[in-house]
Amino acid sequence: MDGNDALKLVLPAAAFAVGVSLLLYYWPRPAKVFLTRERKRAQVADVVELSHDTKRVRLSLGNKSTVLGLPTGKHVVLYAPNPEKCISSGTWNGQPDPDKGKPEIDRKYTPVTGNELPGYVDLVVKVYKPGTVKMPDGKETNWADGGKMGLYLDSKKPGDWVDIMGPLGVNEYLGRGMFKLPGKTITVKHIGMMAGGTGLTPMLQVVQNALKDSGDKCNFYMIYANKTENDILCRDILDDLVKSSGGRFKLHYTLDFPPAGWKHKKGFITADMIKECLPPPSPDSLILMCGPPPMIEHACKKNLEAELSVQGGRFRIGAEALHYDKARMEKFQKQKARWKSIESYFWDAARHIAMSRYLEYSDPGVKLCEPIRIKERPPRLGLTWLTGPEDSFKEYLTKRYKGNSSVCCGGRFATGQVWPNAASTFTLTFGPGVWYFHSLLPIVRPGIILTSFIGISQSVLGAVILVTFFLASAMNPGIIPRNETIPKELEQQLDLRGVPRHRFLKISEITVKQKYCTTCNIFRPPRSKHCSFCDNCILRFDHHCTWLGNCVGLYNYRYFVVLIYASTFFLLQCLYVTGCYFGEKAEDKGGPDYGVLTVIEVLSEELCMVFFFIYCLFLMFAVLLLSVYHTVISLQNLTTNEHVKNYYREGQNPFDYGGYHNCKQIYCYPELVLPEGDDKVEAGYLPFGSYSDGQSFDEL
Repeated sequence: MDGNDALKLVLPAAAFAVGVSLLLYYWPRPAKVFLTRERKRAQVADVVELSHDTKRVRLSLGNKSTVLGLPTGKHVVLYAPNPEKCISSGTWNGQPDPDKGKPEIDRKYTPVTGNELPGYVDLVVKVYKPGTVKMPDGKETNWADGGKMGLYLDSKKPGDWVDIMGPLGVNEYLGRGMFKLPGKTITVKHIGMMAGGTGLTPMLQVVQNALKDSGDKCNFYMIYANKTENDILCRDILDDLVKSSGGRFKLHYTLDFPPAGWKHKKGFITADMIKECLPPPSPDSLILMCGPPPMIEHACKKNLEAELSVQGGRFRIGAEALHYDKARMEKFQKQKARWKSIESYFWDAARHIAMSRYLEYSDPGVKLCEPIRIKERPPRLGLTWLTGPEDSFKEYLTKRYKGNSSVCCGGRFATGQVWPNAASTFTLTFGPGVWYFHSLLPIVRPGIILTSFIGISQSVLGAVILVTFFLASAMNPGIIPRNETIPKELEQQLDLRGVPRHRFLKISEITVKQKYCTTCNIFRPPRSKHCSFCDNCILRFDHHCTWLGNCVGLYNYRYFVVLIYASTFFLLQCLYVTGCYFGEKAEDKGGPDYGVLTVIEVLSEELCMVFFFIYCLFLMFAVLLLSVYHTVISLQNLTTNEHVKNYYREGQNPFDYGGYHNCKQIYCYPELVLPEGDDKVEAGYLPFGSYSDGQSFDEL
């Protein structure tokens, strides 16, 4: 090969290498997301005045490849130092202030930009400055001190820093008419909106994202209320959206003080205005509201009270609640009252269930070193998937929930990683099961096995497995409500990090350390743990099951154990039936006295059945080992987590009262903290004499 030939080979190769390098360099990389539900610092890029009391604050996200990552309908929280006057006097603008004594304040904001502005995020902020404001009607509004957050942001200059956290919020627009509300996901075709002032921003976020999607056919109707024409925010953007929406976005302005020649609505939002401008009552309609509390309470809710039913801070139009038909409205209210009385019988959590006895041990206000004996037994733990949690738990799960699980049905169900964990487990196990019932079971000893003990018992076991799999994977395992802030009772027990110190509990004369959960702001109850996958503290946490995609705890442990036991017996019978199938085939080939060679020949011809046999054998050993394991730890009254971490030293398990009493408590009386005797709560910040180092509920 001469030099020219070599050059002909080298040049294309070099060109190819350069091309690949350039392609990799310029290939679009996944954008870095700024919001991770952790408190972060963002730099002020610029501040632009939009009106006499409104400004647009642009924050930098660090670099231009970073996007905000805020789901549609969610919001962020900004933090600012609390003015010294409010901390000391507890008053602001001449009124008692809820931020009294707090070193900092936080306020919710919905950005007017999203991922379409890489590297930045824009916030629209109302700035109420100290002084007297004269309204167009001659009345004066006195802002002696002004608005805290608005003044704080107004003082910021480009280059300054502010603290921000998100995404937060319980409602999310998933697109194409789908809304994720607390406990459920709904799909609607018509969305009505009532916004006031800066309450426009979350509405604008939803409309902008919906109109960008050509597949989103949802229609939007908005009433936007302000005091004066100068108060209207983002008017150019709103008008452009109306023009480009093709009739899908209908906008109605209304002003308290309209100028001469004003062609839109005038005055406060009224019932007639709602009837004219918003979609009519229908199951396919949803009403969203955001604005000053007086507007929401007196203008919006008052006029919607008879027409709409409240759902998690949002309002969905009831199919029968027609505000314009008094007779039908009265009929609907009677039906609602009748159903409520029926519901109270079947679903009254206080009558059926108690999961709060564990919380007696985590009370932050308990008297230290003074044993408190609780002789009254807690109410029985009923069918929690039917009765639901107690009111305090239900209120948190339906309105304030902040974990990673998907909660629905009033807190009865809470799923973790449904996809791909639970879904793949369901597919890989129930798919072969359906094939087994359809193709194998009917052909073995026709006319006998389907009516035999094995045929009937497998049908029953199959139904049990289906039900317990659903309950174990989808049922609320025992999520403990979290607090927004550190309880006041613990403010005198903070360490150098500002976190409450750990304390000690004496249970059955054995002392264990009880750690404080900084995520949930609670002392973890006995045997509880914070699951990093689901981001919840779970009562009597056993383990997080990857195959179920959910935690196994106080509520669903019994269903989990029934699931693995039923699966073990079911798979043993599958192996027996498959063996009978091979035996029948060998007998058909070699007669009653068939030998090993005949069996080998049958196996070589029935590779599908051989694979199924091996598959069942593998699963059977897996669930058999689980069944034996949970039998052993139940006899010792241990959780999986306690056993794996060798949590208790020999003879130091305060919950072990003997095999019989242990199993009786776990499977019959799980509401009890101790298998026998009264509950005695004794807590202190110094270890008792029986404390052995290493024991901590935080390590469960």
